[in-house]
Amino acid sequence: MWQRPVTPKGHTRSAAMFKFSRALPALAAAAIIALAGCGGAAQQGMPEEDVMYITVNGNRLTVDTEDNASSRALLERLRSGDVEVEMSDYGDMEKVGCLGFDLPRSDSRISVAPGDVILYLGNQITVYYDVNSRNFTRIGHVRGVNSRADMLQLLGGAGDITAVFSV
Repeated sequence: MWQRPVTPKGHTRSAAMFKFSRALPALAAAAIIALAGCGGAAQQGMPEEDVMYITVNGNRLTVDTEDNASSRALLERLRSGDVEVEMSDYGDMEKVGCLGFDLPRSDSRISVAPGDVILYLGNQITVYYDVNSRNFTRIGHVRGVNSRADMLQLLGGAGDITAVFSV
């Protein structure tokens, strides 16, 4: 004759509940294994769509781009080839250079910080290593940069540089 299963504390359960509770760890393990294969494009070695790269002196910097018309237009342009920009220090706060083409502007009054990549006047690109406030279009921010020292080190210090923008 069938008897109700008894829990360790002496309580009884229905047969269906008992079977479910015994199967639960296996179901959880299967779900974890299935979800482990659902990684994003970056985990699978595919390019990230919302990033661009700046290469300076052999250092490849990852820039997380903003969601605006200027950033989208620059990413689209970079998909057809890298853009090399000669950049110079300006105002002891940024490196700036001419893109050689115009991008749509989405200027607004913003504050910038070290690591911000800014479109200026629609045809100049700026990488900030200090703070400033003005009417700009933010293109993105260099990952992992939190200070002037961090950004200047990545850019090779003071002086002119050649930066290659790419996707």
